[in-house]
Amino acid sequence: MASVYANWVDGTAVVAQREGYYLSKTMGGKGATFRSHTAPGTDGEWFQWAIPTPVLVAGKRSSVKKVFVLYATDGTAKVQAVHVYDSDVRIGTFDNLHLSGNHSSDLDNMNSWNVPEHQMKFGLGISVLVDFGPPSKVGVPGITFYSAGADFVVP
Repeated sequence: MASVYANWVDGTAVVAQREGYYLSKTMGGKGATFRSHTAPGTDGEWFQWAIPTPVLVAGKRSSVKKVFVLYATDGTAKVQAVHVYDSDVRIGTFDNLHLSGNHSSDLDNMNSWNVPEHQMKFGLGISVLVDFGPPSKVGVPGITFYSAGADFVVP
């Protein structure tokens, strides 16, 4: 019988690809909030997590099955893409998502993605592209990341 492992990290473990570009970042016990506007000529800002990965369990390699990102958007911010990596190899691509709202307390089809079967070799990375939208007089759009994780299976 296969063993299932679920590994998660807190939202404060997130790293912005262009650290310092955003207008504000607030870290707290509940997660990390970023507020910004999407720069003209870009698709938005990428955020990354390194997920603890049980590469070998009792001499057997694990396979990632599903990844999760718990978040809530504010204003015009939208999750546009989720990419999943085993070191430098992209193993899952979920583009053109246009996701918004509060998806922070339960798993649903807007914060969970099934990854094509892949036997892990190194370490799992999750990247999320956020389009904050253009500047406006209404307020600064934002996203709060609460947690990210993955389910792994070992035969």
